[in-house]
Amino acid sequence: MFEVLHRFLAALKPLSDTIQPCIYIDNWQAISADMRQRVLSAVCGAPVDLVIATRDPCDAQLLPGADVVLGRILTARHLRLNFSDVEHLFNGKLSISNSRLFRETLGWPLALGLINQDFTSGDKLLADIVHRETLVDALAADIHLQSALWQALSEVLSWADWQRLLTLTLFPSLERSWFDSFEQGAIDELLHRYLSGLFLEMEGQLTLLPIVRKALVHLGFRYFESDYRQVHLQLAQRRAEAGDIAAGISLMLSCGERSSAAHLLSQHGGLLEWIRHGLGNLEQILALFDDRDIKAFPEVAWLYVIVNFKRGRVDQARRMVNRYWRDQDAFEWNLADALIRLYEGRILDRQELDSLRYASLDQGSEPYATALANNILALVALQQGELQTASKCLDSARVAYNRELEAEYGETYLDIHQAHLALLNMQGELAGALLTRVAGQVQTYFSQDLSIRIALQGVKRELAFCQGLLPPVNAIGQLVYKLNRSEAWFDLYASIYTLAARSAMHHDGPQELLVWLAKASQDSQKRRLAYLETLLSYLARLALLRWPERESSFQPYIKPVAEQPLSMPWRLQQLHLEWCDLTGQASDLLCLTIAERAQAGAHLYLYTYCQWLIALRNHDRPALAALWQQLDEQGWVGMVWLVKHRLSAEELSDCLNRHNRTRLLQQPAAGADTSLLSGREVSVIELVRQGHRNKQIALELDISEQTVKFHLKNIFRKLGVKGRRQAVAVLSAGLPNFQ
Repeated sequence: MFEVLHRFLAALKPLSDTIQPCIYIDNWQAISADMRQRVLSAVCGAPVDLVIATRDPCDAQLLPGADVVLGRILTARHLRLNFSDVEHLFNGKLSISNSRLFRETLGWPLALGLINQDFTSGDKLLADIVHRETLVDALAADIHLQSALWQALSEVLSWADWQRLLTLTLFPSLERSWFDSFEQGAIDELLHRYLSGLFLEMEGQLTLLPIVRKALVHLGFRYFESDYRQVHLQLAQRRAEAGDIAAGISLMLSCGERSSAAHLLSQHGGLLEWIRHGLGNLEQILALFDDRDIKAFPEVAWLYVIVNFKRGRVDQARRMVNRYWRDQDAFEWNLADALIRLYEGRILDRQELDSLRYASLDQGSEPYATALANNILALVALQQGELQTASKCLDSARVAYNRELEAEYGETYLDIHQAHLALLNMQGELAGALLTRVAGQVQTYFSQDLSIRIALQGVKRELAFCQGLLPPVNAIGQLVYKLNRSEAWFDLYASIYTLAARSAMHHDGPQELLVWLAKASQDSQKRRLAYLETLLSYLARLALLRWPERESSFQPYIKPVAEQPLSMPWRLQQLHLEWCDLTGQASDLLCLTIAERAQAGAHLYLYTYCQWLIALRNHDRPALAALWQQLDEQGWVGMVWLVKHRLSAEELSDCLNRHNRTRLLQQPAAGADTSLLSGREVSVIELVRQGHRNKQIALELDISEQTVKFHLKNIFRKLGVKGRRQAVAVLSAGLPNFQ
């Protein structure tokens, strides 16, 4: 090598006036000290540009720059190692794998050079690596790396560039869209001019090597704490104004500005406005705070209440509301207390209702608070069977929502309640149209929100029952399971559990009903639903009439009959009336009183049920003829199910045949062969028969659309058909499993 270098330098002398030659020496650290000295002596004074590549930063001290016309050292800032280099360099000496080492440093030699020390048991850096989860954390705390970075960067960066560099350390990766075009250009120039090899080229993002970013974070806090905090806060405000609340809060918390982060929550509305962000986003934001923040800042406590409330952990939400409700004496906390009282099934007193009514008048209040107050009042009215009041409250809530640009969440809930209202007014087509619209909204915007999905499915199941369709036991069982894991106001709870009991009794499933009753009984201890034990008592009484031999199993749930049934929610009034009629204890006075109250509240469903009972009890043929005509026009076959014990077999058969509900309402034949299709396949094809598309079927059964396609493929194969119409035709022809 030395002889070749001499001959090369001799050949360059005649050309030195016209060109500037360059000598490049690779792997300088592999050359012996004696050879290094001879090379440097040979080039000293020669008109050449000497470039040396080395992995050891200390080699820079061996280059006598004064004796060389032009000399450069290419060290870790300019070089990358490939994976083979990493394996050769460490040869399995590290406690972490070579692949992980390369991934976290991306072959950055300075980091590797710092690790490649004398690996003895007393080496602090090696001990750190062994005891820490990642190499990045171990090296970020290493003073050698930080000193090397500081020395390399402080000499070349202006103050403005240093601030931009601090900005790049805020997040593992920053979106380019967060900055204007001038800022993007300045950051790009900084990265390419001074940080070559220390950042990742990623489309749309600005990303430093993890190991470099960690070390710079330590440097920023150590030497420029106030400036580093200011950079955080400026970008946090910018992100919050752009609607990225999670990023803004994360930035504030990362620089210790916990009160500012909490205040950011209060700048973006109260309870209902936060609900519209979606449960997943709310949980992500709440996870940024810790228990100290929840106890210290009412704004964070708001978020805690919402998340727990929407996850069905009403008791935890209640404890937090109790903590702040008295102390804060704020209207928002009064709203939260009223909402949780409703979901606990407790009756709101006159003072609480008057407070809600005042808030619902929309006299300059924040739109979401006005909408929430009206929403609560609507649910109270629905529970009590006062449908006219509920309708007015829902209209007022919708007006409040329309004052906001982003009210999809609240609008979706209003549509569900509106569909429920239409159902109780016996407007099946309107209820179905609203539920179809809600299904599209849920699938698009709220696919992960269990509370909305359960509310939607609860109303859909009830509408299907009113039209003469009873769900399979396994399908209603899944809905009951999800109901117990989510938020649910009493009316929804009563609706689903009553439907579950009817399904179990129809399909001869006492054991399933007992499991559901046991679970609900446990919930009554946990959730303190005021009417839950009464609901379970009536369902157990009805079940006992169906299975008298299971008295010992249902007896624990049976409580004394309510002394004042008219003071209960309307669903319990209906169950009370149904049980009294089945046991011969119903009186015309009780039926008439409930009918009058239902008529006053525009509750057509309950009113019609009372009319059926009165007409059947008194054998009022003109009234019965009018009721039969109404049933035929509206297709409200579920009403027949409630009074079928008072109908003759001929009347029942004629009605079911007219509406094609014979197989769905009559008791399934014992020992029917159901081996052709599975239970889930039967559920899928039944929804196909009703005209549902795959997306609607997926939402109805709470499965993915791909799973629906999988079931349909199996159905077609088993039946030997090529499409949906053929499958429905074959099954409608009389296969026993198409019940």
